[in-house]
Amino acid sequence: MAQYARPSTDTTVNSWTTEPLWSKIDEVSYDDGDSIAGPTRKTTTATLGLSSVTDPVSEVNHILRIRAYETAGIVLTVGLYSGTTLIKTWDPGVGNSTFTSYTVALTTVEANNIANYGTLSMALIQTYSSGSGTRKAYVSWAEFEVPNAVLDGSDYQTSFILGGLFTTAAQDAFTFGGVSITSSAYGYASGQTTFSDAQSAFSAGGIISTDNNIAYAIGSIDTLASQDVFINGSTVTSSTAAAYSEGFSAGGPTSDNNIAFLLGIENPLFPDGLIGKSGIWLTEISSEDNTWLSIDESAPDNLDYVYNIGPTTNEYIEWSITNPSGTPGDGDIVVFWSGKDNTASGVSQATIQLRQGATIIASSQQTLTATPRIYYFTLTPTEKSNITDWNDLRVRIIITVL
Repeated sequence: MAQYARPSTDTTVNSWTTEPLWSKIDEVSYDDGDSIAGPTRKTTTATLGLSSVTDPVSEVNHILRIRAYETAGIVLTVGLYSGTTLIKTWDPGVGNSTFTSYTVALTTVEANNIANYGTLSMALIQTYSSGSGTRKAYVSWAEFEVPNAVLDGSDYQTSFILGGLFTTAAQDAFTFGGVSITSSAYGYASGQTTFSDAQSAFSAGGIISTDNNIAYAIGSIDTLASQDVFINGSTVTSSTAAAYSEGFSAGGPTSDNNIAFLLGIENPLFPDGLIGKSGIWLTEISSEDNTWLSIDESAPDNLDYVYNIGPTTNEYIEWSITNPSGTPGDGDIVVFWSGKDNTASGVSQATIQLRQGATIIASSQQTLTATPRIYYFTLTPTEKSNITDWNDLRVRIIITVL
């Protein structure tokens, strides 16, 4: 969901035609048969007030759009203002002869500079340089999009994701994760202290668990010989357990040539830097910075994560991972990851790739569910042998919309 600020008043006309200017370019969908134009062979600015929108309390998804064309010798630029404060100056690179749509997203710094969403305005700046005859800019449509102020969860807004502390009973953030909640609320199921064994936070990492819960099987201190953590390297083992028989030295700790050590007791690898991305990826505090710090913990933390806004197919993010400080010996190489579909629609798939540079070493694809789940895949001997530079390993996440 989104809000749209569209032209609603003429503030300054300065020979642009035809008045009222705003009513020619305020459509929900553009109409090229209804447009305005600057005066021929002049440098001049028309300013139009935009309709009021509610402060979204978010600095993401602020998008400016215009549909225009210009004749040779003319350059059209656009200014966005909040009151008298210039928020952004934009040169869309408008072409000649035919109307074309242009789009630009505000940076988080620019969006944060908007003090009042009720005093927005747009300046259409026509600059004339040379030429005779008809030389002017033409505009048929303009709008400014911001996120919806009602936190219904569809825009992946911070208050919804984090269950903001400052909420009111009328807001969805209160229902889905505020301080006062009920046992059926999302915030309760995803991480409150008191819960029951049917809820997500319990099965994915509750404090009190039983041996059929994921948190117990993946990371409990007291485990049984048949459980993953025990097999992959629990500190409490017996001579019949896999971690012991595949490399645990009797009566002492492992060393770096033992399989139990290589499976992750002493040296797990985690994301440690951004390589590249497409689309918009944010952390749990809606920041684009240092995303790897939200997924580098040794045990899954559902309150610390990275998410993709408005995903389209094949949007990705790629991180480097830490250097194991040498070449591991024999033993399994296992990639663990955790994720969920925040829309609860079951229409998103995530592909996790282990890469060395641009080479895909191994990958796995999962259809995400509304409940956080832990997934993993083990490299085959051939895949492992294809790793020739342990200092250039990366992990890439690719989103597919079904």
